[in-house]
Amino acid sequence: MALQSTMNKRDLPIAISAFALTSTLASSVWVVASASLFTSRLRHEMAIYSPSTNVTQVVDAGLSDIRSMVGPARLRDVLLGYDKAITQTLYLPLGLTAATIIGSALIEWRSVKQKQV
Repeated sequence: MALQSTMNKRDLPIAISAFALTSTLASSVWVVASASLFTSRLRHEMAIYSPSTNVTQVVDAGLSDIRSMVGPARLRDVLLGYDKAITQTLYLPLGLTAATIIGSALIEWRSVKQKQV
């Protein structure tokens, strides 16, 4: 809506295409960045909470098979490391959301109502 109300009609198709491309690429980049951040934080947190656990095996196994892989003795520590890694990873989308809200608030405000003739 913001593009349609602020852009010149002849530039609108290019602006919408550029917005769609940028939005798709940004989403792809941030998904990869989040996955990388999660893996990094998981390695760090596992070294703190469960140093005897092989982090590579935990990452490869995934959360669904972790219970059978680590056993009940280390499960609590491993899940605590997972919890910390997920919590720290979620700060990234939180920051991006804040940046989006700030950017949206700074955009020019125009009425989208058409003028009556």
